Amino acid sequence: MATSSGGSESARRRRSNHEFVAWLPVAMVVGLFAWAYYVYIFVFCCSLVKEGAQRFAFSTVFHLLLLLLCLWSFVQTTVTAVPPIPGYFGLSESDQRLLEQCADDEARREFLDILAENRGVLTRGPSGGVRFCERCQQMKPDRAHHCSQCRSSYKFFLLTIFYVVALCVFGLASATHHVAGVWSSNASSYVTLNCTFLYAFGVMLVLVLGSFLYLHFTMFWEVISDEHGIDPSGAYYGDSDLQLERINVYYNEASGTRLPVFRLIISLWNFLVP
Repeated sequence: MATSSGGSESARRRRSNHEFVAWLPVAMVVGLFAWAYYVYIFVFCCSLVKEGAQRFAFSTVFHLLLLLLCLWSFVQTTVTAVPPIPGYFGLSESDQRLLEQCADDEARREFLDILAENRGVLTRGPSGGVRFCERCQQMKPDRAHHCSQCRSSYKFFLLTIFYVVALCVFGLASATHHVAGVWSSNASSYVTLNCTFLYAFGVMLVLVLGSFLYLHFTMFWEVISDEHGIDPSGAYYGDSDLQLERINVYYNEASGTRLPVFRLIISLWNFLVP
């Protein structure tokens, strides 16, 4: 009993430590949001922007991007639960017995390919075979893996990166003229240091997160993840609404008919808003 109690206590302690470490990046991002908000609104807008109308416009757009879009998508990325894979993609007891009776890896792969074809699974792993979990005895459906951190909240993850980049671009565009002249003005060293550091940090985020965003939107557009892709022998265009809209537009271009461009715009709008 003592050993069992000690083991369970140790397991609880490890889980608590793991949860604490997992929440550290979240706390760091929230801290960066708070610092950026303070510097842009209370230091930059109140100290360097002299015109009242310009100050109001800058602060309004900043609040819209940060509070309504960035924080909303970040919270959704953080708290969205990971849904279970439907039982439809699992193996029955008879399928499991047949899989165990396969003579070699090639026969095993062919058997899994047949099961995947019956279930409409098209995505393949790095080896070219169906993605199959030995522990769960389930095949992974298309787009079941996205990101090792956000997992199923892939849309919210993309939106967070997109809106952070948009916020940084707006901040740089609105602050460039004022920050460039802050060194020749009589502004206090506190204002100069904070605004300059915020500007440099914004440039770094645009370069790093912009490249990261381009990579992930490319994977999203091609319907692949950072580990798996579509079998190159299959003509598969994806399962997202945005992908389907793209096919419709391209098809109409090829046939010479009038382009329903608004359909692609509506699809993009549905993806970018809550």
